[in-house]
Amino acid sequence: MRSFSVRVVRDRESLRLEWVYKSQRKTLYPGLADTKSNRIKAQQIALQIEADIEIGSYDSSLSRYKNIAKPLPVLTPVELFDTWLQFKKNTWDEDTFKIRSYLKSDLNNFFKDKRGNLTEEDIKRFYAWLSSKKLASDTFNRKLDTFESAWEWLLDSGQV
Repeated sequence: MRSFSVRVVRDRESLRLEWVYKSQRKTLYPGLADTKSNRIKAQQIALQIEADIEIGSYDSSLSRYKNIAKPLPVLTPVELFDTWLQFKKNTWDEDTFKIRSYLKSDLNNFFKDKRGNLTEEDIKRFYAWLSSKKLASDTFNRKLDTFESAWEWLLDSGQV
């Protein structure tokens, strides 16, 4: 059983990690605001510290743990979609890649240079805009399925 644990605590509007290592109190401010997603990031850092202590590879300078919390680059929806396309490119045949790539022009036309998080309202507006294009139902559904698949992968891979 472990005799230590790293706690994630709120410090004003941000998060702090604290633990005891070799009878010394340690603190790390990862530079994360207190949000649900940042609490998950902070917990990942805490788990990394605990694992490193357990296996004897603890970085007492804490620099390894500061790098874990680096913010994600702010990309446009088109850049995010490109990330997914490149990841999937080698798993699809050429025709599938071409068909899935068609959504890129729609994203580019609708979102233009929007940066930052897409909101639920952005997605609803995109859906309405795509609906207004009078696409064949199978084309419309394929584009929505492609968008959903890309978004799920981006979420699962930590890209967004």
